[in-house]
Amino acid sequence: MPKKNAAFTLIESIIVMVILALGLSGAVYLMITVTNLVKENQRRIEATYLAQECMELTRNARDSAWKQHKPWNCAFDGGFAEGAKWQIHSDPTKVPSNLPSVSTDCQSDLGMVLTKETSNFKLFKETGKPVNYDGSAVDATPTPYERELIISNIKNNPNPPNKPIEAQFTCEVSWEGQGGPQKVSLSQILTDWKK
Repeated sequence: MPKKNAAFTLIESIIVMVILALGLSGAVYLMITVTNLVKENQRRIEATYLAQECMELTRNARDSAWKQHKPWNCAFDGGFAEGAKWQIHSDPTKVPSNLPSVSTDCQSDLGMVLTKETSNFKLFKETGKPVNYDGSAVDATPTPYERELIISNIKNNPNPPNKPIEAQFTCEVSWEGQGGPQKVSLSQILTDWKK
């Protein structure tokens, strides 16, 4: 009789180990899923901050132009057109040296650099040194993000001289997420309220 109980105990032990293995594999899967979700949420938060920075830089461009007694949209001269795309940087040391910049008198004292119609909207980590946006700088560290500023819905003054009095500025930050391409988009309408 003791041999029957020993065999029954062995079967019970195997069943318990299988149940534990299934439970532990479920817990490991849950931990991996939570870790991936946390990483994706961190990227979404960073992208939202980058889009918010873009919105603030756009408002700063308008307000700085007014402070210099220049037209509200002078920072975007040469590209203030429907669907125009810009790359915007908060620090002149991050301007792409190999891409053409819009050179207007208005941009000289804005504390930012605007580059019109670039083909590469990739963002690089701040290094304090100039970065070529083809990644050729020695310490250029790419981020997973691309940021572009799009100007649309431009409304002109119906009276001469038909200058723009309102436009929608949309900042889009995109990156490749786990489930495919991801994007955060913020929009604001800026007006020439000092006209």
